Amino acid sequence: MIEIFASPDKNMKQVRTELATKRLHRAVTEIAEGKAVHHNKRSGVISIDWKPVAKVEAKPNDDFTITWNAPIVADLGIDKQLVLDKFNAEGPTSSGIEWSE
Repeated sequence: MIEIFASPDKNMKQVRTELATKRLHRAVTEIAEGKAVHHNKRSGVISIDWKPVAKVEAKPNDDFTITWNAPIVADLGIDKQLVLDKFNAEGPTSSGIEWSE
């Protein structure tokens, strides 16, 4: 369950970005054993050991775009498909995730 406190001043895109960022943070935390994982809910950036790894952006119709910092992902050996599986396990998206590098 994800708790979010939405101000009436926040637009729906920002609220959805924050929700997706928390989902992605949990998915990355599960695979980044022993490493510090942080997120910035406003920007949608996920960091491992303060190195920016991924960024999530909400799109219409419950879709998301996740962009990756390819050199850091390769250096840390992150399995993007495993992250995707864990991200989708927490809730459906209407047409999956669009990956880009």
